[in-house]
Amino acid sequence: MFLFQILFSKMDLKSCWLVSVSACQSGTGKSLDGEGVLGLRRGFYRAGVGTLLLCLWPVGDKEARVFVESFYGRVKEGMPLKDAYPKTVAKLLRQQADEKGIPYAIRATGPFVMSSIWKKYPKD
Repeated sequence: MFLFQILFSKMDLKSCWLVSVSACQSGTGKSLDGEGVLGLRRGFYRAGVGTLLLCLWPVGDKEARVFVESFYGRVKEGMPLKDAYPKTVAKLLRQQADEKGIPYAIRATGPFVMSSIWKKYPKD
């Protein structure tokens, strides 16, 4: 993970207003006193990315696809990221809990987190 952080931090990604990494635990990292959490998030921010969509724990391919399609569908329609993320989470949690139960809904939708420095993006 540390190697990827170094790699991304040296890239110029200022034109990227959103990066999604739905790989297992892409939103986690090592916590160091006085430094915070070291991980992909820090590398992407140093490279200039404004907003990240990451995972805190492993998620199945089907569940990741459902989340990403729902989220990006809202963004494509012009919804701001700050609204698209919570609306996606709320809708999928309700829908999945009704269909397969609360534990499944949490496992399928819960790992997705959005982290942002709220850099302006084309839809703002």
